[in-house]
Amino acid sequence: MRLNHVLHITLLCLLAVGILPACQPAPGAHGTLAGAVVVGPLVPVERPGEPTPSPVAEVFTSRGLLIFSLPNDRLAAELRFRADGSYRVELPAGDYRVELAPTGIDRAEGLPAEVHIRSGQVTYLDVSIDTGIR
Repeated sequence: MRLNHVLHITLLCLLAVGILPACQPAPGAHGTLAGAVVVGPLVPVERPGEPTPSPVAEVFTSRGLLIFSLPNDRLAAELRFRADGSYRVELPAGDYRVELAPTGIDRAEGLPAEVHIRSGQVTYLDVSIDTGIR
């Protein structure tokens, strides 16, 4: 009888170990918006054959995005780009409008843009900023 009891408990433990992970709460209903940023031109006149200057960190960190939740159009996030020209922000799953945060005469082709954030997934939106320098 004792061996039967031990087997019964062992089977219950194995069953619980197999089932419990499936019973865990689903990950939060959050996803990630991420991307790479290109900024230019950086000098008034770029000449063929001359190397294009590499942007310093401040070229990126002084710029950012405004993210509005849809359909209520509320500011959901405001972020600055990282020094390496990337960005990443966690957002609740849903629909958003992404805009370039106002900085001088900068423009970004393709912005504003609407994105859909899915829970547990990364949505990529690369940004190309025209500084307006001519």
